[in-house]
Amino acid sequence: MKKINNIILFFVLFVATSQVFAQTDLDSLMSIIANKNNHDTTIIEARAEFGELKMIYRLSFWDSIANNCEELLNNKPKDNVRKKLLNLQASSINNLGVISSSTGGLEKTLRYFEKGLEINQEINNKIGEAELLSNIGAINKSLGRVAEALDYLNKSFVIYKSLKDQNGISTVLSRIGLIYLSKKDAKNALIKFNENLKIATSHENKRGMATAYGNIALVYIDIIVDECGNSNECRLESARIGLENYIKSLEINEELGNKREIATLYNNIGDVYNSVGDPYCKDSEKECEKKGKEVGLVYSEKSLAIREELKDLRGIMTSLINIGYLKFNMGLLKEAEKFGLRGFQMASKFKMPRDIRNSTRLLTYIYEKQGKGLEALEMYRLQIEMRDSLNSESAQKAVAEQEAKYEYEKQKIKDDEMFRQQLLEEKHIEHKQQIIIYSIVFILLLVVVFLFIIFKRLETTKQQKFVIETQKHEVEEAHKEIRDSINYAERIQRSFLATNELLDNNLKEYFVFFQPKDVVSGDFYWAGKLANNQFAIINADSTGHGVPGAIMSILNISSIEEAIKEGSTVPSEIFNKTRKFIIKRLSKDGSAEGGKDGMDASMISFDFENNKFSYAAAQNPIWVMRNNELIEIKGEKMPIGKHDNDGIPFVGGEFETQKGDVIYTLTDGFQDQFGGEKGKKFKVKPFKNYLISIAHLPMQEQRKKLNETFSSWKGEEEQVDDVCIIGVRV
Repeated sequence: MKKINNIILFFVLFVATSQVFAQTDLDSLMSIIANKNNHDTTIIEARAEFGELKMIYRLSFWDSIANNCEELLNNKPKDNVRKKLLNLQASSINNLGVISSSTGGLEKTLRYFEKGLEINQEINNKIGEAELLSNIGAINKSLGRVAEALDYLNKSFVIYKSLKDQNGISTVLSRIGLIYLSKKDAKNALIKFNENLKIATSHENKRGMATAYGNIALVYIDIIVDECGNSNECRLESARIGLENYIKSLEINEELGNKREIATLYNNIGDVYNSVGDPYCKDSEKECEKKGKEVGLVYSEKSLAIREELKDLRGIMTSLINIGYLKFNMGLLKEAEKFGLRGFQMASKFKMPRDIRNSTRLLTYIYEKQGKGLEALEMYRLQIEMRDSLNSESAQKAVAEQEAKYEYEKQKIKDDEMFRQQLLEEKHIEHKQQIIIYSIVFILLLVVVFLFIIFKRLETTKQQKFVIETQKHEVEEAHKEIRDSINYAERIQRSFLATNELLDNNLKEYFVFFQPKDVVSGDFYWAGKLANNQFAIINADSTGHGVPGAIMSILNISSIEEAIKEGSTVPSEIFNKTRKFIIKRLSKDGSAEGGKDGMDASMISFDFENNKFSYAAAQNPIWVMRNNELIEIKGEKMPIGKHDNDGIPFVGGEFETQKGDVIYTLTDGFQDQFGGEKGKKFKVKPFKNYLISIAHLPMQEQRKKLNETFSSWKGEEEQVDDVCIIGVRV
């Protein structure tokens, strides 16, 4: 399987130059440039700002600015002018490096960045120095110089850390993670990428979030190669998680209009389908593999089209090699050879070891199939040469040395930070003592003022009594309005619940014991016919209770109905789609966590004709009573909503029923209720035993018993949560 590692340097290496005229429009800049009476430095500043605003990516444009700066510097200008010119020159040289990287000239790019680094160090521009160190590290990584790459990235990290530049730290973490990934250390790579995602999310940095999601996907795709072995289940699960992260990155980049990254993601998604087949396919393994190659080819060709439009030579090279592999796997040897040769020629021209290795491996396979022994042998020789270059023992040793150095520098920064924190804490304590003194004085003044007010109030008792009576009336009116609003909200919420008529028409014997903590509820029960004509019921516990819980329950029901409207009939698929709708709707709620609300729920879809039901259970279990024994279907350990495991799909399953089985779905309100003689929780095990003792009774009699037992147990205690229990006899 071909490795996926195509990060477009033109995007990754972009470093914004200083904005001298941030509030000036293009017309003003043109006017400054055209006025020959302006100082040379002013004109160069305007030209650089014009290039940034117009996003000009031409070597000649920035080379001209860099040379103009050099000419003026040779005239030994004053110190303030000299520093400004050096800043402009460093910015222009950096842009030259970025543009050069997009054409594949990495050695030339490296020289630009090294020159820019010298200038930034001379003028003590720490942020510019950190950016250039990071860029040089990325270039060395692409050239296969792993030790050099880590050295530059670690130096960049130390500076960014000292500056507390979160965006810079995020970029370096991403690049270090990619190096870990290239060394088959998926665990540490994932740690770096998740740290990167956390920083980007906390700063609402969408570009950084998109990069992080794409890198996380790379880890899971590499796991398919390095850890799954012959386990098809592992391969498909890793592929699904990888694709989900690619799709998240793709959605953000489409929102940003970032064509280069869109092309990269199309290429990567196509490669996943080519490698493992269609991971969502339910057909035979052979048919799923065929569908995967067809889908992969569509994505890869879309990627190539965008890259050709952008004249992205390195991206074109990557797409050509990928499409070559696809054509080979589909048995189209002539077409595969054509794409493979084009990719090999470009990789050789740009001296890219990894891409030379990938293209020669493809050509080796093709020539072997075609019976061209000499050509296959030559390609294999080049392939081995590139492999040895990338994985030499000395490079591995250098990585270990540089990682140790990085840990030391990281600890030093941490120690320095602790010392600074101690100083800040001492100042904070001193400041706190002053606040306490001022507060005491302020409170004493308030007491004096308050006593004066009381004295004045005693003189106007009648007027005060009138005011109190008026306020009491206003409070009563406000209370009535609130009560009426809550009652109206309860009627709205009830309209979303399953009606008795619907349940009576589809179930023979059943009961619903529904007792909200307040007038409105976070718990709810829903029912309806699916597209396959099976009858489904859902029992759910939304985040919160009362009015917030009720609002959440309406959002959850709407998400369920939207998922079902798309034609899903399998409970696990309905839960997976519902989770996506909920996360999307709550992603902009303004909270720091990005909307970690949702629900715990269980869903049953009855197939009465075949004596079975399909199910899905998120946290909440499903209990089946048969011959005085309780069979438990345990819930999957994740809610329907944003969660650490929300990338893992719900699985669900099927259960064969027997005549007389009683099926219970429930939320946790009953067993969590405090009460009894000792004021403790009812708990799960006693509740199971209680259901076993009443399961033989008619269903409505069971509901009556549950109501009586709950009221008796609760006694004078306050109800702690909503309660919803549904029982169905088949």
